[in-house]
Amino acid sequence: MASTVGTSSNDNLVGGSGADILSGGDGSDRLNGGSGADTLDGGSGFDTVLGGSGADTLIYRAWENQYKIGGQVYGTGTTTGQTIFSGYDVYDGGNGSAAKGTAEIDTLFIYLSNDQLNNASFMTALNNEIAQFQAFIAANSNVNTGQAGQAEFTFTTINLKVSAIEQVFVVRDPGSPVGVNDTNAADPVREAGVGPGNTPVAGDPTAAGNVLSNDTDADDGQASLVVSAVRTGPESGSGSGGAVGSPLVGTYGSLVLNANGTYTYTLNNTDPDTNALAQGATVTEVFTYTVRDPHGLTDTAQLTITVTGTNDGPVITSGTQAGAVTEDTQLTATGQVQASDVDNGATQAYSGNAAGAYGSFAVDASTGQWTYTLDNAAHQNLAQGESHTEIFTVTVT
Repeated sequence: MASTVGTSSNDNLVGGSGADILSGGDGSDRLNGGSGADTLDGGSGFDTVLGGSGADTLIYRAWENQYKIGGQVYGTGTTTGQTIFSGYDVYDGGNGSAAKGTAEIDTLFIYLSNDQLNNASFMTALNNEIAQFQAFIAANSNVNTGQAGQAEFTFTTINLKVSAIEQVFVVRDPGSPVGVNDTNAADPVREAGVGPGNTPVAGDPTAAGNVLSNDTDADDGQASLVVSAVRTGPESGSGSGGAVGSPLVGTYGSLVLNANGTYTYTLNNTDPDTNALAQGATVTEVFTYTVRDPHGLTDTAQLTITVTGTNDGPVITSGTQAGAVTEDTQLTATGQVQASDVDNGATQAYSGNAAGAYGSFAVDASTGQWTYTLDNAAHQNLAQGESHTEIFTVTVT
């Protein structure tokens, strides 16, 4: 049994010789089940659905397509108080070859939402059309094979044209799945860095879990749910789309979210955004996923990954410093040690004050400016041209 789900574009889905499941999804799609007992669901948009040979099940979800009744408009993107005709879906069950009494029965299921079921005027109009359609089936079926003919019946209440259908059922919406937001609270992510004394801190670069573990579906159960789409950004916003089962790059790392709900988030410790996190700072990375049930109904929820920063060591960016002093003439030498730190808000502290053999070295703790002062009185014994080298170390933290 092959199962194919369309995209948000206009798709052309064709089944094989077996019992196929085709779901058009968004867009104006064309579905052809081919041979075999197929299940076809056009989805939203203006779809053309052909069952082909075999005992097929055609599913029409009336709330997914705009329809008019009593001056009210139902459907995504419309407002009440208007009468708008938006076009028809066309469903054809196809014809099989069978003797009377063993006909290949093509069945149309018309799913209604609770709002539709509770709309008295709409239900009256639809029930009248259902009765007319059942009489239409009887009048247009072959008395020898039991197969319905190609004559077309139009449901004006739900914008649907059907042909070659042997039976019809009107049922309640099976209920959409409910996606529940997830976090990595049970598996924290922490940046790698350095601790006191430049001791390496490995951090914890990954988090894993299952986003479907807390999602629900009242009709088919949690085990029936799959992840059908994923993108960056919060549920209420937008972001970059990714492929289920493949790495999706975010701001601080990447997410692999599989169809069965399992995920792994991997922090990129070389990314500038990650390195900029100060010790103990926290940021969140949000991904939105779509959960789908066996009927093609969906919901969205988001996975929030919290990343905690770790200290990154400062780096001295200036080169080796040098200066010169001369007995009785030039008694001081100065320079500037420069350093940087990728952590947001980090400040550098310089140290290295020391007494040398011929003078003293001092460095400004906040600026890195240094001064060497010759102890001139103590070294009057230096001969003409005699020179010595003193080396001092500056540490930045």
